[in-house]
Amino acid sequence: MTIIAKYIVILFGIFLIGAGILMLFNPAKAREFLRKAGSTNFINYAEITIRMIPAAGLVIYAEFSKYPEIFRVLGWFM
Repeated sequence: MTIIAKYIVILFGIFLIGAGILMLFNPAKAREFLRKAGSTNFINYAEITIRMIPAAGLVIYAEFSKYPEIFRVLGWFM
């Protein structure tokens, strides 16, 4: 279970880096994507559900990380 959580956290980090690069080089496309975030109930609930996956990964992997309290707090906040 911790190995899966570790890779979920790594993939989430790669996603955040990719989102940052998209915002840097193509801010219009990033704004268009962000505008859709809460536009319908289905998209809103899907976003919340998908956000729970990396949050659970952060909470599960917190004990094995270098900064467990930060991982735990960030995971529960998400």
